[in-house]
Amino acid sequence: MKKETKLDKARSWLLKSSIPFAISGVIVFMVPQNATDMLKYVFVFISYNVRNSIFYTAVAVSYNTLMVKITRNSMERGVLGIFLMVFSTTSGLIVTSTCLKLVGIFGGDAKAWTLTILVYGILGQIAHLLCVFGTKERIREDNAKETVKKDVAETEKLGFVESFRYLLKNKFPIE
Repeated sequence: MKKETKLDKARSWLLKSSIPFAISGVIVFMVPQNATDMLKYVFVFISYNVRNSIFYTAVAVSYNTLMVKITRNSMERGVLGIFLMVFSTTSGLIVTSTCLKLVGIFGGDAKAWTLTILVYGILGQIAHLLCVFGTKERIREDNAKETVKKDVAETEKLGFVESFRYLLKNKFPIE
């Protein structure tokens, strides 16, 4: 028996993964100040790698899955990917250009770094929530399987030479 939820698969995963992603970002900057230097390095190494290896990957996979579940049109998915990268780069530039100013406002110590990342984590979580509740998955699994079968069947009709020609011309025979 399948559990019915208000959110579809990709948006549900995005919601579930974005919360630990934001929390783990703050944890990376909660380095114990009374620990030895070696312990601090170990703390940062482990917390940073867990954040990026597990939680960032979960968020990235959720976004990529969401793009596929929004539209079947490869051109539209490409545009969605461009928007994702533009907003990602823009937010990175904003963080880079405001981080030290915000740390200074909060006092310039280790606690200020944690508070700064907390602010960015909250803003990032708001952006993730806007995406989760502001989008709709239009492609359902039951009809997506039929589309994949149809696309594979049409692709198999192309011969090797014709496929290679499309590759060189960077054209897509199937829309």
